[in-house]
Amino acid sequence: MAQVTRGVRAILNLPLVYEACQSLVGATRARRVIVQEYLRTSAGQALLDVGCGPADILGLLPEIEYIGVDSDASYLARAAQRFRGRGRFYLGDVYTLEAIADRQFDAILAVGLLHHLNDAEVEALFGFAATKLARDGRMVTIDPCFTDRQGPVERALIRSDRGKNVRSPDAYRALAAKSFPNTVLDLRRDLLHIPYTHCILTCHAGETGPPGLSTGLKIESRGVFRERNPLRSAGSGLPLEARPDGVSYETTRLRSRQPQAAVSP
Repeated sequence: MAQVTRGVRAILNLPLVYEACQSLVGATRARRVIVQEYLRTSAGQALLDVGCGPADILGLLPEIEYIGVDSDASYLARAAQRFRGRGRFYLGDVYTLEAIADRQFDAILAVGLLHHLNDAEVEALFGFAATKLARDGRMVTIDPCFTDRQGPVERALIRSDRGKNVRSPDAYRALAAKSFPNTVLDLRRDLLHIPYTHCILTCHAGETGPPGLSTGLKIESRGVFRERNPLRSAGSGLPLEARPDGVSYETTRLRSRQPQAAVSP
C-alpha cells in the first residue's frame, strides 16, 4: 500500500481529526450520494466495506448486515464505539478473513482505497470481489482522479492526498475490467465543497450486467460527466480484551497464519 502517513498528514490517523476534516470538505454529502445513487442497498442485504475506516457511511445505510475491514485499529475502535450493534469490524487482511470465507455479498464498497494500492493490488482486490458478489450484486469504488479538465488548484489538492496512486479514469476502469466486464464509470465534480474530481466505478456481477446497462454513452449535465462503458497473530477466537466502553477485541485463527483481529461491538 502506497501512502504518506508522516509529517502533517500523520494527524489524519486520529479518527476524530479525520472525521472533522471530512466533514469540513463536505464528505457527508458525498457519502449520501454513494448510498442513494450507487450502492442502493435494501434492508436485510449484506455489505462488505473494504478499507472502511471509522465506518462513517454506516450511519446513512438502512438496516443491513454490515462487515467492515480495515488495517487501522484506531479507526475500527471508533467505528465499533459509534455503531455498536449495527455492524462487525475486522482488523487485518480481507483475503484471509475466516468470517467471510464462505460468504457472498449483495454489495462490496471501497471508498478512497484504490488510490492507495498499486496496480497488482487493485487487480487482486477486484478479482477477490468478483468471487464474493452474489448474483446481481455490485461493487462500488470511489477515488480521486486526474483529468485534462482540472485546474492547478484542484490538481494540487489531489496530489496532496495520502494515497500515492491516483490514476486517470480510464486507468481505474481498465483495472476493474479484468474482473468485471460490465463496469459503469462516473466522473463527479459535485461531491465536495472544494474543487475535486472523483472517479466512481460500479462493477456489476455477471457477464451482461443489469437490464438497461448502456454502452459507450456519454452524458454531461449539472456539472456531472458520466461515461457508461461495458467492459494478517492467529489466536483462539476468544475475547482478548473488553474495554469499559464495551468494545471487545478478538482474534481469529487464519489458514494463512497472518495477523487478523475482529473488533466486535
